[in-house]
Amino acid sequence: IFETYFGPYPFADEKYGHMEFAVNGAAMEHQTMSSMNSFGKFTIAHELAHQWFGDKITCGSWNEAWLNEGFATFGEYLIYEKNGMTPAEFLNHLQFHLNSITSLPGGSVYVNDSDLGKIPAVFSGRLTYQKGAFVLRMLKWILGDDDFYQMLREYVANPNFAYQYATTENFKNQLFISTGKNFTEFFNDWIYGEGYPTYTIKWNQPVANQNLHFLISQTQSHPSVGFFEMPLPVKVTGTNGEVANLVLNNTQNNQNFSELINFKVANISFNDDLQIIEKNSTVIYDPSLLKAESTQKQTVILYPNPVENEINFKGISRQTAYEIYNMEGVLIEKGNYHPSSSIKVSTLPTGIYLIKINEAVFKFQKY
Repeated sequence: IFETYFGPYPFADEKYGHMEFAVNGAAMEHQTMSSMNSFGKFTIAHELAHQWFGDKITCGSWNEAWLNEGFATFGEYLIYEKNGMTPAEFLNHLQFHLNSITSLPGGSVYVNDSDLGKIPAVFSGRLTYQKGAFVLRMLKWILGDDDFYQMLREYVANPNFAYQYATTENFKNQLFISTGKNFTEFFNDWIYGEGYPTYTIKWNQPVANQNLHFLISQTQSHPSVGFFEMPLPVKVTGTNGEVANLVLNNTQNNQNFSELINFKVANISFNDDLQIIEKNSTVIYDPSLLKAESTQKQTVILYPNPVENEINFKGISRQTAYEIYNMEGVLIEKGNYHPSSSIKVSTLPTGIYLIKINEAVFKFQKY
């Protein structure tokens, strides 16, 4: 499993072995030979993961001990998920770690110079191990499994670090090289910064089978972070059991979102699979949210959706300006809609788009 996701075992020309020694609760990886007081599956997994993260690539200083221990703890997660636990058991284990991570309001994954003389700070179970591993889980959530593990294999194989040393900044740069995405803000918040967010998610669907509105606010447990930017996992359940899994890219406080949901919403849940670090977040149905738009949503209807050639609207009685955006928020077309005509979209590439008309925003699928 580790070779599949991390790359070839780094010392394949030699061996991998275990040595038993009689120290309660202790284990220690050494290159090609780990020492442990018992041969539990997940102890073995943790120490074996160190052959990639700790032995092939060693943390460049004690400040970044998480590059060893957080990564090895993430190796445990990988085994829990792929070959060790049921999904429910895995979620229970993640929740245990999440409760530990958020048991105190502060503390950074990166070990500050003032704490380097304190062994419990360098090897903090809560921060170096658990939060370090959960940070990697959040990166996997943001990138998706394929891109995340490809990045990880490229990091392990990078000749600048392989059988040498790496720092937190080196790893951040590898993320940019592998994915083209800048994670500076993410690292400032989650590695160098302290604490965690708490979310309040208010929702309302003024008209059944149409736009679902959200208002998302956030508080932070520690003043070192002004705002945690994060794509949020939200699950929408309908009155007839329909399910839609949304990703709301929360980039500012008190942010509004509008998503087209083609069923009547019964329930909203948040972070069900524990993809992100948060604590005491709440989801609230708020019937007053965007209530002023409800009349408009009742009278303005986009059809057909999905669409191949032409878009029309019910409830617009005069010529009205419209704008079409792609899902990155880029304006790609604008013009005027007249009730006696239609908006031609046949030349648009297949995909999902937003159209704004008469102060309403609709999502449509072009096929």
